[in-house]
Amino acid sequence: MQRAAQALSGLLALFLAAIGMLYTFNPSGVSAANNLLYETTFGATNMRTLAAPMLMMAIVTAIGAVRQDWKFLVPAAVYFLLTVVIRALGLALDGFDSGTLRGLAVAALLFVVAEVPVQVFRRAGARQAAA
Repeated sequence: MQRAAQALSGLLALFLAAIGMLYTFNPSGVSAANNLLYETTFGATNMRTLAAPMLMMAIVTAIGAVRQDWKFLVPAAVYFLLTVVIRALGLALDGFDSGTLRGLAVAALLFVVAEVPVQVFRRAGARQAAA
């Protein structure tokens, strides 16, 4: 089970790195896909700054995957949990939008992908400490 959790968290790290790279090198494509259109180069710079938290989470998640340490995976899980909460709040306050609903579904899936290794590694660590 730990190997599967390690592979899952490694895939999550690769996904986060890919998203970070997309924000860095293709901000117009990412913004168009998210309906965040901008008209100036300042908007492109703002989109690129969103790469920083993604790349940070990719690095921290990769460390957690290699070390099989759940504490390194918590930031990504919390990020996706908060994304789910904020998107659900957006649905409640702003009304139904298919893009928001799709984003909510993706964020919920990514939260589960991030949370499963956290729980597996945490329980494995607790068993090792008890032994």
